[in-house]
Amino acid sequence: MLGGDRITRVNELVLHEVSGLIRREVELPLGMLATVVAVETSPDLAYAKVFVSVLPSSKADEAFKALNKHVGRVQQLLNRKLTMLKVPRIRFMLDTGEDRAAHLERLLDTLDDTE
Repeated sequence: MLGGDRITRVNELVLHEVSGLIRREVELPLGMLATVVAVETSPDLAYAKVFVSVLPSSKADEAFKALNKHVGRVQQLLNRKLTMLKVPRIRFMLDTGEDRAAHLERLLDTLDDTE
């Protein structure tokens, strides 16, 4: 099992590299922005969940179709770029943090209105 510091460094490295690869290699439909916000690598470095935030959130499905269409190419380039013995296999995940935050904000607003 790897130490937490190493996993943290691997997460940061994968986040940085995948962000650049998405910007250069993935052609997203016009009018949307996809940003890598976090990476969670498994302790054995076999897999990495790459959390992506999409703006506007209503176009998340379109963005994920484009990302998943190019995941093989992004993985191939990541394997070449990183000088690690074992490069994690990436999987794109939708980051819903902003949606959850907006929902909580609306709930708090309704509480304020009732008082």
